[in-house]
Amino acid sequence: MEITFEAFAADCVVRGTYELGAERLSDQLNAAETVELRVAVLQSLEDGHIVALPQVAIPVGDLCAVVAAGPRGAADRRRHGRADLVEIRVGPYTVIGDLHSMIGSGPRDVHRRNVAFVAVTEARVLGPAGEDTAVTWPATLLVNRSLIERVSDAGGAISAALSIPGRDGPLGPAR
Repeated sequence: MEITFEAFAADCVVRGTYELGAERLSDQLNAAETVELRVAVLQSLEDGHIVALPQVAIPVGDLCAVVAAGPRGAADRRRHGRADLVEIRVGPYTVIGDLHSMIGSGPRDVHRRNVAFVAVTEARVLGPAGEDTAVTWPATLLVNRSLIERVSDAGGAISAALSIPGRDGPLGPAR
């Protein structure tokens, strides 16, 4: 199945067409060393210039975050736990959203997980200068665990300028 692929690398935003062979994008990314995109467009964070390529292979380790696309997978594989509103610093980006954990663990345990990418739901991505990226919000993002620099509680740590619809406090009204 072909999906539209959108990701955030340290120096550019990447878009293209990706062949999804696994049940879920997260499964495929967690098992892959590279992503091979067709009809790829890379936009520089530094000066905004665009490079269009008929195909490109990008090491998975270079991707800070990927917008989840395609099927969600089997419902019986989903684990229920807790969701914490967090701010994650990954490369030049700040991701704000719900990080899901098992009961008894928390968001700061993200580095102990045995997967390369962790899901953040109801997510928003802020670019290097704090501007919103072009991702349609709310999105589910798959964040590269090995590139996470910091995870912090977002309740009160973020200015009111970043209000998120449906939230109380500095991030908007409660759900």
